[in-house]
Amino acid sequence: MWRNRLFYLALLAGAVSFFLEYRGWISWYALLATLILPLFSLFWSLFRANWIRFRMIPERARCLLEDRNTLTLKLATGQKPSLLCGLTLQIRDEMGGVVYREKLRFSHGAEERSSLPTGHCGVYTCRAKRAWTRDLLGLFRIPVCCPAACTIIVEPRACAPKPTPDLSRFRTMRFRPVPGGGFSETHEIREYRPGDSLKSVHWKLSAKTGELMVREPQEPIWKSAMLTFALPEARDEADVLLGELLWMSQNLLEAGAGHSICWHDGTTVRTMPVTGKNELWNAIHLILRCQMGKKIPHREDWKRPSADWVYHVGGGGEEAPV
Repeated sequence: MWRNRLFYLALLAGAVSFFLEYRGWISWYALLATLILPLFSLFWSLFRANWIRFRMIPERARCLLEDRNTLTLKLATGQKPSLLCGLTLQIRDEMGGVVYREKLRFSHGAEERSSLPTGHCGVYTCRAKRAWTRDLLGLFRIPVCCPAACTIIVEPRACAPKPTPDLSRFRTMRFRPVPGGGFSETHEIREYRPGDSLKSVHWKLSAKTGELMVREPQEPIWKSAMLTFALPEARDEADVLLGELLWMSQNLLEAGAGHSICWHDGTTVRTMPVTGKNELWNAIHLILRCQMGKKIPHREDWKRPSADWVYHVGGGGEEAPV
């Protein structure tokens, strides 16, 4: 831009010198055209700038740790820009509090690509700042609308903690009668008691035994399990612990054991129940939004709900027996 401005000033100085030396109509028109040319370029470019719109499109909104992922910024029209355009891409790491900046220019094509940082788990918010375009002569920088922000989540890779806890105990279920009765795929056969509904009578078995027998619906009894987690100060260590937390929760779900995840975000203790994959990923994504570097109290000082079995991820395999 400064080179174009210096070139225009040199041209203007030449037009003024020519006008002072030769007072003919040609010198007058040359000086007038030199003065009007930047204004014409500016007004025409302002009209064109209203049509410039950017779009921000991530290759994948969710990716695994160290997977390649890119962010594409393109003109909404999909055509090559008639004017030089540019913007400053700002990527904020919500977990680490680090901001990455990159300047992009659209001079030869309708889109530009930027590699996203996926070396650590976290939530990355991508925003465009100071989007601009230039006029035909390259003398003025005109601001244009910035695209909407987007969020990319880098998820941990599941890895088993060492030592690996024994989760086979959760595959052994106990049952109890369903309060108030109702439908259940699991039943227990017992003798009829006064007050039992006639709909629950097992008529075939009653005919064989000669006594009234009923089907009593049963429901499984699970002991409550909890996984506790605290963000460490080192980012590499946090990636490993998040992978262990993911592995523990996935294996508890495979064993059919609903549980809860409890962690301290530096301000308060948060607890989320996990009964399926959606609840698990919601909890993981919420942890990935917590900023590191805050002072976390010792877990013994946490005011958390009680549980029959507690496992602290990263606590050396600390485990309360079932």
